[in-house]
Amino acid sequence: MAATTLATGKTATKSFDAKEGKQSVNVPDPKVENTAHSKTGGFSLIEIIIAIALLALVTGLFVTNMPGLTGGIGNRPLEDILQKSVRDARYQAALNKERVSLSFDAEQSAFLVLSEAGEILTSRESGYDSGDNISIAFEQLLPYEGLRNSGTQERVEIPLVHFHPDRSSTPFIATLNIENTRSEHRFDPFSDLEIKSEER
Repeated sequence: MAATTLATGKTATKSFDAKEGKQSVNVPDPKVENTAHSKTGGFSLIEIIIAIALLALVTGLFVTNMPGLTGGIGNRPLEDILQKSVRDARYQAALNKERVSLSFDAEQSAFLVLSEAGEILTSRESGYDSGDNISIAFEQLLPYEGLRNSGTQERVEIPLVHFHPDRSSTPFIATLNIENTRSEHRFDPFSDLEIKSEER
């Protein structure tokens, strides 16, 4: 068997069949080689379409969630910051094993969690300036009189809400006044859950 290089650069092999007394030449089929090259050399149209569709899907998800991914504190609702501050206060009371207090500082426009000594443990900015038309008030809910929980529960305005090491708190309602919108948020004294929210 002998090998000969053709002008196309391909190699042809010659072989001699002793039984038939004939010589044969084996030349590679260019169609077969081209087909094999096309399968390993690039992407098919379907693969490109699928890749573009996945890229468009990921881009769409990123763009729609952009405010949540890149937004600062100022872009979050004030109710959300209040709830996170309540969670902070419960956590700090249990962590430090002492009573802590939650208040709103109008000058800093921030929710403050304070230790018994008055030290600031955590601070969450409201996202509003001190000159903006907002106010936040805390009211303690007094126990019902008698055996039946009927009628309107009495309230007393308080400057601070106390949280205890067992993660319980003063029963309270937080009233948020943001420009012309007033909303009340009542929290469960034993968890971070909001029991009732009313907007007026």
